[in-house]
Amino acid sequence: MSSTFAEPCSTNPHVASLQETIANDQAKVDCLIIAHNDPQMIQLLADAMEEESVVVLPLCQAEWDTNLSQVLAWAVDAGINHILIAGHSDCVSSAPPKRLKHGQTISHSEWLFPSTDRILAGVSRCQQQLDAAKSHFANQLSNVLKSDELQNKECSDDFSLQTLFYISNGGAFLKYSVCDGTFNPLVRS
Repeated sequence: MSSTFAEPCSTNPHVASLQETIANDQAKVDCLIIAHNDPQMIQLLADAMEEESVVVLPLCQAEWDTNLSQVLAWAVDAGINHILIAGHSDCVSSAPPKRLKHGQTISHSEWLFPSTDRILAGVSRCQQQLDAAKSHFANQLSNVLKSDELQNKECSDDFSLQTLFYISNGGAFLKYSVCDGTFNPLVRS
C-alpha cells in the first residue's frame, strides 16, 4: 500500500470510515473487501482470509449505486491492489408475504401437504428472485467498472479485483466473471 492516502471524500462517509480504519491500524492492507452488510456472509469471508491483512467495509448493496465507485476509486488511489466485492442474493427486495383475504381460510392439511403446483410455484418464485438479484449485482458492477481508475488499474499485474455473489438461503458463494457475465460455483482448485 502506498504511504500516502488519497484525499478523503468528505461527502462520502464510507470513504471517510475506511480511511480512518486503515490509518488507525497503521498496518499494510493486503485486501479490501467491500461486502453487502450481512454479518453471516462477512464472517465467512473474514474466516476464509484470516492470514491476510484484510479490511472489510460492510456496505448495504442498496447504496452501491451512489457509493461504490467512490470507495473503489479511493482504494485504488490509496494503493490497495487486491479488492473483493461481495454481493448478496437478498439485495433486491422481494415481494411481501401473501396475506389471506378477509374470511379466507387454509385448511391444516394444505399446510402439511401442499400441492405440487404450490411447491413448484414457490421454487419458481425463489429462482426468479435469485435471478433478479444476480442481474442487479451484475448491472451494479458493470456501471462501477467503467471508471477510469479501474480501467487503468486492471491492466496492472499487481492488481486484482474479484467478485463474489452470496446466496443467503444456501450459504454458498458464486464467483462472478466480469468478462463474460457468468456466475459459477466457487470451488477450490
